[in-house]
Amino acid sequence: MESRKRPSLYIFSFKALGGCLFLFLFTLLVNRFGVLLNEYDDVQQRWEYFYNLPENSLEVLILGNSHAYSTYSPDVIDAVCGIDSYLLAGNSQKMEQTYYNLKEALKYQSPRVVVIQATVLSGDSWKTETGDYRVYSNLMGMKFSWNKLKAISAQRPSEDYVGTLFPLLRNHNNWKRTELIGENLAREESGKKDDYRGFSPRVSEMTPKVMRQFDNAKKTDYSSFELGRLDLHYMGEIKKLSLKKGFKVIYAMSPKYPDIINPTYLSKHKVLEKEISNLGHEYIDYNMLADSIGLLPRSFENGFIEYQHTSYYGAVQVSKHLAQHLKDKNLIHKGHEGKDKEWIARMGTKPEYIIFNESRPKTSKTTLYSSEVDFKFLDSIVVDKLDIIKKQNGVYEVILQFKKNLDVEKLMQHKFYVHLYPDKKDTNIRDDRKEFGYENFDFIPVVLPRTRQNYYIIREIETEIVDVAKIDFGLFKSGSRSERLTLENIKLTKETD
Repeated sequence: MESRKRPSLYIFSFKALGGCLFLFLFTLLVNRFGVLLNEYDDVQQRWEYFYNLPENSLEVLILGNSHAYSTYSPDVIDAVCGIDSYLLAGNSQKMEQTYYNLKEALKYQSPRVVVIQATVLSGDSWKTETGDYRVYSNLMGMKFSWNKLKAISAQRPSEDYVGTLFPLLRNHNNWKRTELIGENLAREESGKKDDYRGFSPRVSEMTPKVMRQFDNAKKTDYSSFELGRLDLHYMGEIKKLSLKKGFKVIYAMSPKYPDIINPTYLSKHKVLEKEISNLGHEYIDYNMLADSIGLLPRSFENGFIEYQHTSYYGAVQVSKHLAQHLKDKNLIHKGHEGKDKEWIARMGTKPEYIIFNESRPKTSKTTLYSSEVDFKFLDSIVVDKLDIIKKQNGVYEVILQFKKNLDVEKLMQHKFYVHLYPDKKDTNIRDDRKEFGYENFDFIPVVLPRTRQNYYIIREIETEIVDVAKIDFGLFKSGSRSERLTLENIKLTKETD
């Protein structure tokens, strides 16, 4: 009787290896086409820039939803504290997503402080929703790993696992959108040119009409507010991570005008404060600090919506307070303090650094002009400091700081002008301005807080003019003009290191 020939283990091993290789290449190919056919957004952008940060370079990591990325400015925080921070957030994010985002971030960074926007404590989950783009965007930006698979499992119903992991299956019809594919290819080829830190502010400011709508609207009843089981579970998991990795956790609630005027909001505040303090974490509620940090109606975006965000004005107020809190509580290192060349290269040309960094050298190499002035455009509109900053060749920023008694309402009734007159030997003036003899930069002033008492405005200027005979600054509105402030013999060629 012939013995049956036993199959070679070598053949089995080779087939298994070949199968794994095929699966690996197939996955790469599917994900590659998935990226090209995907609609790139700011959530994926935050992940992309995060992964390109130097490893273990962050002191502060900020997590959360749209209230996080519209309220906390890493540039303001970094300028005040002299540190490196980053904001990793996505709209409508819930606590489960925040937890897995934190786990992912901790593979690359070792922050001393993690700030979590408290509106992620919503009490519910995305797992019951199918096909929601907000979850897809976050998971699309996250690198493939075991943590990503667990994040998908936690946030997606089982029938949506494959579609979430392989975006091509959702977006295959986009192959017809040649413009979208071209944009994605161009973005990859161009690389990352700016220092994006995740902040995406709201540009509008609340008007009296919208404020009255909130005042007269029915208020949310927070008297029986409580945290959900899911929120408490992930808060506990974050506590474990903080003990294991050694970072401080701060839950911060960004302000909303409808909550500030809500008589039952105190009940919600007390519940959050109790549960967070029970974990040994800190809670900062900016609804409760509205008066002390000087929040105004214009600190909020102009939208009669339940999920109202801060405006850019309000974001600067909150970010400056949070940064000062980190310093006062000694939660961070003393920072770069203007001494680290790489940090100065990143922050030196940003207006936040010029305005908020107290240790900035008096004669920064990026500052073309800086002077204390005492110039009155109009009654109660007086400038006490003027800076001209070089961002890059041909791009400059004018920063004017006003005295404490500024009449903001009066200022915003005017437009601001900047007139740039070239020296006779400079022929770089734009063709459309040659007959006038100067380049003009008119704008509506958006007044921002420097401190609770001081305000400033910023205007970016793009020009090829090098030798400037004079620069005129002034205010105007129909039928009237203010006094004119003039600077003479400014040279825009000073190189930055």
